Amino acid sequence: MARKLVHSSQRGAVSLFVVVFTALLVTIVATSFIQIMLKNQQQASTNDLSQSAYDSALAGVEDAKRALVRMKECDRNGLACGDTIRNELNTQDCKSLGDVGVVNFDPTTNEVTVGDESLNQAYTCVTVKLDTQYVKGTLVQDGSSTVVRLASADAFSAVRISWFTQDDIGGVTPTFVDPALIGKLPEKTVWGADTPPILRTQLLEFSPGVDLGTLAQQARTLFVYPYSTGGGPSSALDFTTDERHTADTSRNDLHIIECNTANEYFCSTTVNLPNDAAQKYLQLTSIYNKAHYRVELLDSSGNNVLFDSVQPEVDSTGRASDLFRRVRALVSLDNLPANYPDSALSVRGNVCKDFFITNRREHYQGQCEP
Repeated sequence: MARKLVHSSQRGAVSLFVVVFTALLVTIVATSFIQIMLKNQQQASTNDLSQSAYDSALAGVEDAKRALVRMKECDRNGLACGDTIRNELNTQDCKSLGDVGVVNFDPTTNEVTVGDESLNQAYTCVTVKLDTQYVKGTLVQDGSSTVVRLASADAFSAVRISWFTQDDIGGVTPTFVDPALIGKLPEKTVWGADTPPILRTQLLEFSPGVDLGTLAQQARTLFVYPYSTGGGPSSALDFTTDERHTADTSRNDLHIIECNTANEYFCSTTVNLPNDAAQKYLQLTSIYNKAHYRVELLDSSGNNVLFDSVQPEVDSTGRASDLFRRVRALVSLDNLPANYPDSALSVRGNVCKDFFITNRREHYQGQCEP
């Protein structure tokens, strides 16, 4: 009997140990699960606040656009309000949008409330930098053209055009055209999807009071052909070498330039500008592939010159509760009209023309069958 009693006591101790261990394990698992739930809930709340703060910052960008549009309209109509808005924005004051009358800042919080008041959203500071070093954008693959106004308060004599980045090819290694195809325009299927596109660059110049015929003669076009490092000239191109304005038939219509994959923009070229007119516009068109581009103005010494109110930079800080987000956005003031022509004639099929010289209507019979 004694042995049985001792044996029963030992079994009771083991059961007690199992119960205590199981309770501790369940407590640890439950505590961990609650912590994970609270952490996920906190993360979800932070994400919501972050998105709300971002939306508040975007509201500041949109209000800055309103100020820029108002400034543009004043300048177009020759009103003094254009200079007034410009001077206020150039102060880089956080409340400059309120000073130009676009919004009203709360005098107590120095903020502009946006969205639903229950979400406690506002933007706290918005500044606009009118003069910028670059004009950036994206060229659509075989798509419509982009026009950049070349304007600066300082003198400039050249433009540097850079295009094609890692973002255009998804981070893979870019390829370049087969050397056997250099100087040719192959079919689109031959041109690699990861190859920098050919860039059609056209200079458009305008002068008040000048007839359209003269303006047409001032339009110049260069086709810039990208190649790998060592494949092109190191000297700058020149818009005056447009082959349409010369009788020299020995020139090549395609200008081969060097590309370097170590740079942010793989391909870049500098083009000298003629001094034919005060108002200059650069039209860019991508052939074969899409591309991000950057345009810079240069003086006679090759130094950068700032663009004057062409693509202002808006810096906006938004708030949601106690979380802040900051947004920097480039805003283009000179958008290309929807009906702007990309070419003199554009068709998808064949083209044929009939020409008749006659003084009698009944002689005309169209035989054109494209």
